[in-house]
Amino acid sequence: MDRSAGFNLAVPHAALMKGGASDRLVFETRAWAHLTSYLGQLESLPSPFVTGAAEWQRALEAVRAEARRFGSPAQARQWGRARPDALMDETPPPTFYGGLTWWLARVQAAATTVTALQGPLSQGRSADEARQVLRQLGSLAERTRGQMVPLLDAVKAAKPAMLDAHRELERACGDAALALQRLQEQCGGLQARVEELARQSAKLGVFRGNKKQQLLHESQQAQAELTTRQAEAERLREQLGAIEAILREGAWLKAAMDDLTEFLETSRAAWSRFGSGLQQLAVDAAQDQLTDKAWMAKALELPDAAAQWESLGRAARAFSLTALSDDASQHLTRMEDAR
Repeated sequence: MDRSAGFNLAVPHAALMKGGASDRLVFETRAWAHLTSYLGQLESLPSPFVTGAAEWQRALEAVRAEARRFGSPAQARQWGRARPDALMDETPPPTFYGGLTWWLARVQAAATTVTALQGPLSQGRSADEARQVLRQLGSLAERTRGQMVPLLDAVKAAKPAMLDAHRELERACGDAALALQRLQEQCGGLQARVEELARQSAKLGVFRGNKKQQLLHESQQAQAELTTRQAEAERLREQLGAIEAILREGAWLKAAMDDLTEFLETSRAAWSRFGSGLQQLAVDAAQDQLTDKAWMAKALELPDAAAQWESLGRAARAFSLTALSDDASQHLTRMEDAR
């Protein structure tokens, strides 16, 4: 049986890695950097952050709740500080972000194991030893795939929830912006009223004291209302300013979620093909093929696979380290360096 093509040990590499020379995972796009910035902006808001309208307040709290469920670099850092060996735990953290970091630590470990096991396969071991290694690699692939499946379910659930919550926040902020515009128009009208009353008072002679008093009273009332409206407008302007960056970064939410979903779906299929292919090779390959160094090297494309698995391991490790940082600019730096 000729199995000299189709069982490349680096099969998952193509699904997980960006093209080119840099060590980047395929979902590490500009959208991902904006998503991490979005999460950080939400966390940086004072708690509680009081807005000027109940509907706006509800929308903001809903967005913050979804963001907490999704997780963030800051949460991951807290998790890591509380449990220094947390990435090695058998149980992932409860958030998607933490779970993704945890799983990619396992991808790194899997890449290291695959690289270490390539040696025996290319050194002409006994058929039984070769079958054992192939089965071991197949089991490793299945375990890695299984650890990822809950993440795929989680991101599919998080995507509509986060997008819906963000749309409500956009709508509420749009209403607040209109309210600010109306306040500013009122301030303009009141300012004009105060100035007009001052002009009228200046035109009156000294014998029009009663009229002057009336104009002064009206001017004081208009000025008091103007001061109140100006304060309201300034508070609303500051509140909208604090939310502005969140709205801007939130424009990338859908793209980032789509990238994550595609990455995990493709990864699931790749790890499944990789594992089942090796398991099948362990069953189908003849004794003399398994002991033939040249045949095994050709069948498994071992020279190329080693470099690709090492690249995957580096990318997974780099992501985990960056993910544990509050500095979203590190994500941007990784992407800029990869261009």
